[in-house]
Amino acid sequence: MGATGTINLIDKNDAGDYKIYVQPVPVDFPSGIPLSSIIYSAANAYYLDGSDVNYILEGGGIILKQSDGEVMKVLPAINAFNKTINTIEIYFDIPLLKGVPGKKFDQSPYSNPDKISYIRTNYTRYYQDEILLTPGNNGRIYIYTDHTNAWNHSLVNDTIGLFWEYYDNGYLNVEIDESTTPYRLVITPDSKNINLKLTVVEIGVQIGPGIVQQT
Repeated sequence: MGATGTINLIDKNDAGDYKIYVQPVPVDFPSGIPLSSIIYSAANAYYLDGSDVNYILEGGGIILKQSDGEVMKVLPAINAFNKTINTIEIYFDIPLLKGVPGKKFDQSPYSNPDKISYIRTNYTRYYQDEILLTPGNNGRIYIYTDHTNAWNHSLVNDTIGLFWEYYDNGYLNVEIDESTTPYRLVITPDSKNINLKLTVVEIGVQIGPGIVQQT
């Protein structure tokens, strides 16, 4: 059985103010890493209350967003370890999606549920950097997103949070900052430094039927 709805690619050229900004800045992304995404908006008759249901691939995680809230259903590719007595090591793998004109949106499954819509992907390149974040160099990781609650829950929730142990022990801090547009999640070193090992993987994405173009 197929599912109806629409699929929308927000690629690196469309992301605008939505980004992951690291300070000190990475060599390849001094203005921030675009927070690209794929959004599936479901048109499901089973939701009798008319709730909007969106599945959002963002920053390596999959967010389920409904009218009454949001949650990270698949956690982003982040791993954290105690490296030394003074340092936490964080590995963060971020997909950077790149599309082609005319292949970023498909609403045909909404009006024709028998029509199959494809999401085609191909690896393009990757970037790597290692950055030491300390209180002395004003080290920060900013995630500018409409889904700060889902990100915050995935990082510091006391049952599944990827950073819960380090947050609970006061080694690092995670907070939502609502003073910006969009809102941002702020990750900072506290009693320990953060050694960030960053990998950004650029992926070509095309949505819908038809000929696959070179990305």
